[in-house]
Amino acid sequence: SAKILWLSGIDTAISWISEDLKAIGGGTIQLVQVSRLDLCADFLVPGGLSHEFILTHKVTRNDKGKLYLDKNDLQTYYAADGKSPIQMRIYNKGIEVKQGGTKLWFLDLWKRESTDDIWRIEFQVRRPAINQFGINSLDDLKEKQAGLWGYLTTKWFSLRLPDNDKAERKTI
Repeated sequence: SAKILWLSGIDTAISWISEDLKAIGGGTIQLVQVSRLDLCADFLVPGGLSHEFILTHKVTRNDKGKLYLDKNDLQTYYAADGKSPIQMRIYNKGIEVKQGGTKLWFLDLWKRESTDDIWRIEFQVRRPAINQFGINSLDDLKEKQAGLWGYLTTKWFSLRLPDNDKAERKTI
């Protein structure tokens, strides 16, 4: 579950799965291969984000986008379509955590008492893109995740000040 991954880490999650396989019927894990990555970071954004802000500050390698509003308030912005090897989402994570009350453990993780104004940027990276980065194992992922995050947040999609006509020269 996401909670186990966040609080205990992937190595612990895999060891628990391995223990379960042994207990069920003596099974073992033969291969762990990264088939999809969801890399994210959560931010406190007082006052939230607007669609207008994203449109005037985004620099992206993918021109497709999708927007979900609640009345006139931004809830989620997608860069790229759902079948793209890389897709990015910016969304109000605080609203998701508050709904249903099952993810309130994030408050401890964030060291906050309120879910207000917490926004997530999340990149979903599918196998074709993972292959391009040479990530085939968890060790590869651990070694290359900082470089992958750097590429995703500076080259693939970034929010930049509108201070230059050339997109790559705008201040991140």
